[in-house]
Amino acid sequence: MGERTSLGHAAPASVDLREARLARRVGAALLAAVVFTLFTVVTKEVPSVYAHLPWAEDPTDTFVSFALFLVPMCALIAAVRFALCRAGEPPPAARVAGTLGATWVALGAALITLVADWVGLIAASPSIGWDGTATAAVAGLVLTTLVVLAGTFALSAVPRPLDGTGQPDGLADATIAGRAVAHRLGRAGGPLESVATLAERRVAPRIRLHPVSTAAAVSVSFGIGLAVAAAREEGPSAVSAFIGAVATCTMFAFLAAFDRWLRLVAPAGPAGRRRRLVRAAVVGAAAVPVSLAFRDAIWTVIPVGGVRDLGSLASLVLVAGTGAFLVTLALDRSG
Repeated sequence: MGERTSLGHAAPASVDLREARLARRVGAALLAAVVFTLFTVVTKEVPSVYAHLPWAEDPTDTFVSFALFLVPMCALIAAVRFALCRAGEPPPAARVAGTLGATWVALGAALITLVADWVGLIAASPSIGWDGTATAAVAGLVLTTLVVLAGTFALSAVPRPLDGTGQPDGLADATIAGRAVAHRLGRAGGPLESVATLAERRVAPRIRLHPVSTAAAVSVSFGIGLAVAAAREEGPSAVSAFIGAVATCTMFAFLAAFDRWLRLVAPAGPAGRRRRLVRAAVVGAAAVPVSLAFRDAIWTVIPVGGVRDLGSLASLVLVAGTGAFLVTLALDRSG
């Protein structure tokens, strides 16, 4: 089971997501991720709501900021692969595992963020002005929490394949999905068909040979995109550059740490001799957003003299990231 025969045609999984019972459960989980995303977009991006939000302070706000990107990204990956699992012949084990893994990561990120929301709400409860907006936001939080819990419960009843390694990985399924869309478009799908062919023959093999470098490049692109968006709103500044740097570290830590669940890339070569460096880099990158989220608690333990401005904040995340990298590298004795 999970044995690769050809790209996109691996041996079928024992878990067939074409079954109505299993499909409904996965669909419910994906719907929960959509509901969470809509709730987060409204409470985070609508100024009139955000201004009255009881949990709008850090560390909760940092969790919400990144969940706003990570949850829909994982849900989209899962939805594409789920659609392929539902089409045609019994799905390969790798595709089923990737679908369920990405769905679990989306729900996991949503649950962690909801816990942070509730903690922020409880902490702010003595000073909440219970106007209509705050009351509606809390009601939305209750409803969203119930929906996500229901989606998690539904997904927990779906078994995972015993072996979901190998092909098709997320890259292969992206090209398969691209071709399917191109065929539906008829003549208008010619350019998309060409892009899918180029990706399959030239791009995907290189990515499989260099998965860590690709994750780094994607993370830098993500960080630049957020920095540009911030610069458009507020004008180019050190703040936008700082946002881009934190976003880059967060995305790299996420992609590198959770690819075993997302199954986006099945490496084409051996793991190499630099696994210790990669693990240390992942821990160091993760320490950046964590230290940003809990900066007030850190500064309570380690007092910082003077004004806590952007410079001191940048110094904090730099020290946290570098320190986590060096400590991990020193303690990690595995190959």
